[in-house]
Amino acid sequence: MDRSVRKWVAVSMVVILVAGLSANRAARARADEQVLSSTFTSADVGFSEGGIRSSMVDEFDGMDSYVGVKKPIVRVDLDWGHVESTSCANPCQGGLQWDVIDPIVDAASARGMRVLVVLAYAPPWATGHDTGKWFPTNDADWVDIVDNAVRHLGNRVQAYEVWNEPNITQFADYGTATTRRQRIADRKRRYWELVKLAYPVVKRSCATCTVLAGASASAGDPPTATEVNDNPNTAASWLRAGYAAGARRFFDALTYHPYPPANIALGPNEPQCDHYYYWYAFGPPFYPNPAAGKQCGGELAEVRGVMVAAGDSAKKIWGTEFGYPTAGADIPALPLVAVRNYLLEGVHMWRALDYTGPLFLYSYQDQVAGPCTTNTSISECHFGVVTANGVPKEPLYADLSVALRGDFPSRLHFNQVLRRLSALRSDDGRFYLWLQGDGNLVLYQAATSTTPSRVLWKVVNKNGTRLIMQADGILVLQNPQQLAVWDSHSYQGQDHTATLVLQNDGNLVLYRDSDGVPIWDNSTGGH
Repeated sequence: MDRSVRKWVAVSMVVILVAGLSANRAARARADEQVLSSTFTSADVGFSEGGIRSSMVDEFDGMDSYVGVKKPIVRVDLDWGHVESTSCANPCQGGLQWDVIDPIVDAASARGMRVLVVLAYAPPWATGHDTGKWFPTNDADWVDIVDNAVRHLGNRVQAYEVWNEPNITQFADYGTATTRRQRIADRKRRYWELVKLAYPVVKRSCATCTVLAGASASAGDPPTATEVNDNPNTAASWLRAGYAAGARRFFDALTYHPYPPANIALGPNEPQCDHYYYWYAFGPPFYPNPAAGKQCGGELAEVRGVMVAAGDSAKKIWGTEFGYPTAGADIPALPLVAVRNYLLEGVHMWRALDYTGPLFLYSYQDQVAGPCTTNTSISECHFGVVTANGVPKEPLYADLSVALRGDFPSRLHFNQVLRRLSALRSDDGRFYLWLQGDGNLVLYQAATSTTPSRVLWKVVNKNGTRLIMQADGILVLQNPQQLAVWDSHSYQGQDHTATLVLQNDGNLVLYRDSDGVPIWDNSTGGH
């Protein structure tokens, strides 16, 4: 090779090297620009739409606007059975199909929305079963798909959840044991093995990603008659098994689904003790129910108790599904205002706890996939805040949006509750009615650049825990025992409802819903 050729080659190599470095820098810059925050709090709002489908992208703009200036988190199933429909050598060098999940993750990232991916649902070749959803039997297969997924998705995903509702056999079966107890024990053991295998694999490629684990379904599979006081499928029971298996350092946060019991039309703080051992999500860990001959309790509180007992109290609990159906032949019929009140109550109760993380609404839009493709009469199809055609369900839609955004409303409708550490705010933002942490109900005029805040009206020394707008037109402040300690003396008769409004003049006014006539005020107007 002569000198001119060598010089040309050398120059060309330098050009190629510089171009390559420039391209790499540009690629890294683009990647850096796309990195989204991996810090999560209980003020964050997520959406879980059930499974994975390309039409989810069509809902993203609606989700984004629904939570205001916040950016929602989107929960998406990996669907291992589609990504790797046939087995390949470990590590898998090809044949992986990302065509379904990639457009969803890309669309979310482009909007600045963070993504939680559920690692779940093994293909038949990995489970040994042609039907149903089973845990994989081979450790290497599981490690391989987790590794491939995290490396492929990169910084487009900020959190991973190990399986969905593993304490329900419908979503996670395992083993060949013939006795119920042994089969459940085998499933618990295998689940926590999968968690311990997945955690270091995720962290190796995404050190900042949050890894969630836990038996997320409320109560899990229904208990037998002999298990009403010792259901082995509760989230707390599965968590105890996880700690016993040494899984404490293999998850960053716990996942749980605090659904209220829609099957008997109860809200998030109403016990289901007279039914079967299916706890409501909130409340004390245990309390006796002599009439039913069993104990009842708040499963969320018990799960937290297990974490504290294990010295793991620094971790948060994420509610990766939460909702209430608005229709369905398999549940008692409720008016939309009742569903709205249940959902608002749940959001406020969740955020009042100091150990909770993001809460994911199930769901934004009524479902059309899965069983809903052939039967829309079941409640599963009606958890959305908008219909399948995108029509908002009012008044649920608007009021829940206010709560999820963290905005304080200016109104309290009948049967709605204002809880401690919450407030009403006038529409112009000048006045606040706070039910404070000390139990005092206080109306403030907000501070300005020239004047400090000041108290306009108060109800004090009553140890109030909730202010409820009753269906008879009376505004009532209740203590921890839910006994009335103050009321507005505005009785209108049963089923004659009213709405409390904090007006822009600083006045608190009760307006009768039937004709808009004021029936009570606190005489603080004119400020």
